[in-house]
Amino acid sequence: MRTIVHESRSQISRRNQDMLLSVLDLEKMTVDDIMVPRSEIIGIDINDDWKSILRQLSHSPHGRIVLYRDSLDDAISMLRVREAWRLMSEKKEFTKETMLRAADEIYFVPEGTPLSTQLVKFQRNKKESRPGRQRVWRHSGAGDG
Repeated sequence: MRTIVHESRSQISRRNQDMLLSVLDLEKMTVDDIMVPRSEIIGIDINDDWKSILRQLSHSPHGRIVLYRDSLDDAISMLRVREAWRLMSEKKEFTKETMLRAADEIYFVPEGTPLSTQLVKFQRNKKESRPGRQRVWRHSGAGDG
């Protein structure tokens, strides 16, 4: 396939050629290639006291935070920080339960899954769930996401 794309230079624009080659490269990649290293994952222990949780939310440099129980190895969901702030401003009472209900499900994915395979699964799941609510977490629960 690569050879065909390269030999079609006169018939395919450089931009389209680059796009096709990128799609072919996608076939070689696994979810491991795009996972965030564990050391870079920001999370909140839902067993922390409420003031600590709110402080962590307010100081988060990221748009999404993993919610976990005791350690990242027990991740339970992914919270969109913007959604948490929206709920805090709209509701008179923002509680741990409200926060947990607003959080997104984490999809556990086996290590080594081809990226193209997982993208197809995400597209299928998108039709069955709310758009934008799919996150990857290492199947073993080892905490790379």
